[in-house]
Amino acid sequence: MFAINSKKLPLLVAFLILCLLSTLSLAHATVTVPPTWHGGKNPPDNCYISFSTTHTFNQVYRDENNFWFFDGYGFYVTNANATITDFFESDRNILRIQLSTSSSQAMADLRIKPANKGMPRFIIINQTTYSTPFSSKTEFDNSQTNCWYYDSSQNLVYIKAELHSAITVTVGWTVAYPPYVSPQPKPTPTPTPEPTIQKPVNETIIIIVSILAILIILILSRKRK
Repeated sequence: MFAINSKKLPLLVAFLILCLLSTLSLAHATVTVPPTWHGGKNPPDNCYISFSTTHTFNQVYRDENNFWFFDGYGFYVTNANATITDFFESDRNILRIQLSTSSSQAMADLRIKPANKGMPRFIIINQTTYSTPFSSKTEFDNSQTNCWYYDSSQNLVYIKAELHSAITVTVGWTVAYPPYVSPQPKPTPTPTPEPTIQKPVNETIIIIVSILAILIILILSRKRK
């Protein structure tokens, strides 16, 4: 057994606690992405991915194919800028992205790696719903209109969107997209009087008082001896 100097023991305990806290902080490190952040590609081509509001993720990185990943969801865009306006906040199966361009006309190419969600049930491009994807990548590549294609081998969603101004692309993994219903004001319920319940005495206080009482008894008993 190793002999430990009693005077150094508190310092050793404090050092071990600091090591444990630093390890826990690294294990739970997160990445905060503010609206001012713009994730461009390499080399930059004036296209970027961003968020409309601040988000916090466990993992953010860009892979070798210039996809930006946020907790497993990957995004890639060309010929437009993509601002993610709804990252599953309103619905866990709904993703909304605003596409914009500085030119008067462009065909945006948006690609999404949807983690474990797979093929979408529908995609809305500029308020038009597209439920059926093209059957082949060749058909998608040759198209010059709004369309989409899903590559099951790569779990990759391809989207083309014609831009004359900023538009919104909604990607849904739900059976039917629920229509928006404005919330109705709820009537204010009449408060029901509740009986007054006496709260129990804090257990911590009882323990502290008990310890102090025991210490006083021990001190008095030693004085008597």
